[in-house]
Amino acid sequence: MQQRDVSIDDVARAAGVSPATVSRALNGRAGVRDDVRARVQLVADGLGYRPNRAAKHLAGGRTSIIGLVLAGTSLVDDPYSAALVQSVAGAAGAVDEGLMLILDSRQPDEAVRHLVRDGLVEGIMISAPTVKDRWIEELLDAEMPTILIGAHPLRLDVPVVDVESLEASAHMVDHLLASGCRRVGTITGPLDRVDAMLRLDGYELAHRRRGLTVDAGLIIEGAFTYESGRRAADRLLAEDVDAIYAANDQMACAVLDRALELGIDVPHTLSVAGFDGIARDLPDRMTLSTIEQPLRELGRRAVTTLVDLIRGIAAPSHQIIEPRLRLGSTTRSIGADDGAT
Repeated sequence: MQQRDVSIDDVARAAGVSPATVSRALNGRAGVRDDVRARVQLVADGLGYRPNRAAKHLAGGRTSIIGLVLAGTSLVDDPYSAALVQSVAGAAGAVDEGLMLILDSRQPDEAVRHLVRDGLVEGIMISAPTVKDRWIEELLDAEMPTILIGAHPLRLDVPVVDVESLEASAHMVDHLLASGCRRVGTITGPLDRVDAMLRLDGYELAHRRRGLTVDAGLIIEGAFTYESGRRAADRLLAEDVDAIYAANDQMACAVLDRALELGIDVPHTLSVAGFDGIARDLPDRMTLSTIEQPLRELGRRAVTTLVDLIRGIAAPSHQIIEPRLRLGSTTRSIGADDGAT
């Protein structure tokens, strides 16, 4: 026999309070003492109570659905966005919020207008906005709780949850230089994006700290795509580089594939590094040196910050999460006998 779902009345009886008190306590509303709220939550968790989302909407005007806006029409060729969606969905589920995903490479202004106008979502998270996207400005100006995952170059009035990119990139490039590499090239992301600009700044910072002049010819703008990484790899390899730092793992994998196709010894002749920590399986059991983004924590912070805003709780203006340097087999070890002088 199928077990009956636990109801709000069951929680109320077990906690010794009224159903109305249970509703207020579990929905974060005022008028409930802290000790009563804690008892109700403990009882609800113990009984396995899951609130009915439709009932919550009818009773309190809340949809319990939040939105995540991403550029592009598919996650198949964008492993970072796919991983971000997974982390945000997990974090939303943990706080009993539904997640609506908006994907449209044609600047989804009409879809966003419907969301705001029709009240389908209570708040919005926007990933990696760019200056040129008019629909983002419309969304940011709408009267709806909104946060950014990744900084906007101009809008400082919207809460941001982001991963540190400048010092992390400088650390990776410094490792390449310390391991004996002398001509380190870089493939940036689109330079109208803050994360791409910061990773380029980190590349340049590592050179300055060692008293080295940056060769502008070794800086190639990419598009955070595999195809742009392959094109940039050919240009940099023609410049006789001995290391390439790509601003994301997709482009780094493209560099690695191209180098192996050309018979280049990785890492002894060419070191390859990326940024993200989500690289696909590599050939010959190789592991990519990369800067690993803490995506689970990024998703958790984004969701909890947005839910706080929905509930009227002030959010920090800028939250920065530290990534982790993860060295693999595609870069030389410091002090290795690689013939460098």
